[in-house]
Amino acid sequence: MTDQDISEKFNIFYQVLSGTGAKIVLALVGFIGSIYFARVLGPVLFGGVSLIYALAEWASHPMYGVGAATKKRVSESDKKRGVLFGLLIISGAIWTFIIGVLAVGLEVWIVSLTSLTAAPEYLIGITATTGMFTVLGRLVEGRGKISAYLWTNAARKTVAVLFQAVLLYIGFGTDGWAAGIVFTSAISLLILSLYVESEPRIPNKNDILNVWEFAKYSLITSTLYAGYSRLDLFLLGSIISTSVAGYYQVAWQITMFGIFVPTVIGNSLMPKISALANKGQWNELLTEVRSGTSFASIITIPVLFGALAVGNPLITIIYGSEYTPATNLLVAVALVRVIDSQSDSIIAAISGLDRPDITLLITLAGIITNILIGLPALYLIGPVGLVIISALSETVRWFGGVIFLRKKFKGFNPVGKIHAIQIVSGSIMFILVKLVTDIIVIDTIYELFATIIFGGSIYTLLIIGLSEQTRILVYRYIPSSKVTE
Repeated sequence: MTDQDISEKFNIFYQVLSGTGAKIVLALVGFIGSIYFARVLGPVLFGGVSLIYALAEWASHPMYGVGAATKKRVSESDKKRGVLFGLLIISGAIWTFIIGVLAVGLEVWIVSLTSLTAAPEYLIGITATTGMFTVLGRLVEGRGKISAYLWTNAARKTVAVLFQAVLLYIGFGTDGWAAGIVFTSAISLLILSLYVESEPRIPNKNDILNVWEFAKYSLITSTLYAGYSRLDLFLLGSIISTSVAGYYQVAWQITMFGIFVPTVIGNSLMPKISALANKGQWNELLTEVRSGTSFASIITIPVLFGALAVGNPLITIIYGSEYTPATNLLVAVALVRVIDSQSDSIIAAISGLDRPDITLLITLAGIITNILIGLPALYLIGPVGLVIISALSETVRWFGGVIFLRKKFKGFNPVGKIHAIQIVSGSIMFILVKLVTDIIVIDTIYELFATIIFGGSIYTLLIIGLSEQTRILVYRYIPSSKVTE
């Protein structure tokens, strides 16, 4: 393999590794923040703020769909960034007004769902600031400045958590939690706008139609997928109780560490595929897709095996004994993360091929599967049954994406040797960690962290030792590495 071949094959991972540091910071800050909030607020209020934040994210997704369209268009022509910037501001203002009207009209339902009396106000504030920040981030990503957006987001989250913690400590409760998010997101929105490197301009009819051609699918797909990705949380909160939603959110937060690699891969893959498709460079495009799917699960897999090995002490020591019921959900949520990491990379590639109609159909298939089978599973088995069906729904999305790509590219194979190596490495890690925990009972935070570091080290050594692709990546993109080809 020549140096040029390596560069072409793993070009996407330059962006991935560049942005992964920011995602690690984001995950760590979110994790630490969730521990503090969960302990201070308790399962009911923690479940409530988790529900209102998820609801605000879902309410923002029609805007995210427009953001995805501008990301696609700016990746095709950077000269349009000023017009696209203006279009985002106008559409964001209109949508925030609509959300405000709906929040007032649905006040009773929103308060009942979340057990928070000020929930409608939280919804409007978070949608207007955090939602718009994320939408503008799509435009910045489309310009190739993925790390800029991710690091700005990491800084926003860090300051937000610190501000929220202070407000909670001095007694502002959930009002302090919401105020911390809204204030820091508003300031960060102004900072992020600098990376557009253009003043907003008024779009004309052709500009709007050009964006709408993609957005008419992506906004529907984005909204549906947002509801689908947090459907378990909404169902548990509305059908069972707010506290169960809190337990689920704890499991969701712990497994968050697994998704920063597939998230960065997906964000990098879509504009990269779009640019290659426009140039007709199909071989290079297929290489990028294969490279992305090969490493999308490199962390979600050990997280799954780690949840199997030390799930109970992980939750009870970090979050407290009142969150012990979350242990039953942890492994199921980790399994969803593994499959989701693969399906999201496939969907990102399809979006880059300018086929939002296909991504819409695939998302609909996942939602239908989740509702038709998930609700009966919730009543018959309980919360764990619902989450397991979510894993099945993700599998449906994965199969749908693979079928499309195989028709588009003959010989495309999304599963390779690297996936088997990751699973084998995770299995060995699980066995060795279980041997340790059978001898030593984990009672303190130090013993827990030591066990996690031990397991992570075993997995890392195995994955590097058994996978040539991983060794090439380490050697090429981590200059201090002594690993050779």
